Amino acid sequence: MITQEANINILRNDGVLKTVSVALPVWTKDGEDGFLSVDIPILGIKTFAKDDSDVDSAIREAIHLFCLNAEEFGNGLENELKLTGWNFSNRSFSEASLYWGTNDDIIDMILETGNSYTEILELTA
Repeated sequence: MITQEANINILRNDGVLKTVSVALPVWTKDGEDGFLSVDIPILGIKTFAKDDSDVDSAIREAIHLFCLNAEEFGNGLENELKLTGWNFSNRSFSEASLYWGTNDDIIDMILETGNSYTEILELTA
């Protein structure tokens, strides 16, 4: 049985990326330089925050840039996610829902150690 570890909902208006809602695990750890290292491995993102109050902003900015880069320099957000192991649960011209899942109990346990991050990003590509 596949366990859904992360979800992304994408909304477009006339083909233009408008809103991306994400729910996925993230990890934060103290760096030797005093900054916080923030990992979002399901998207292949690593970013940094100056302190605990900056973590959400760092995550939001990193995901925002990931989405915009996928649109501008890739083959579109949905296609780039599909290439990295995401699966469609729903897809139409203006909406797409994707999930990242696994049927590996060890990976499930590892992913459960991350903090859950949920955010709705308003974008214009």
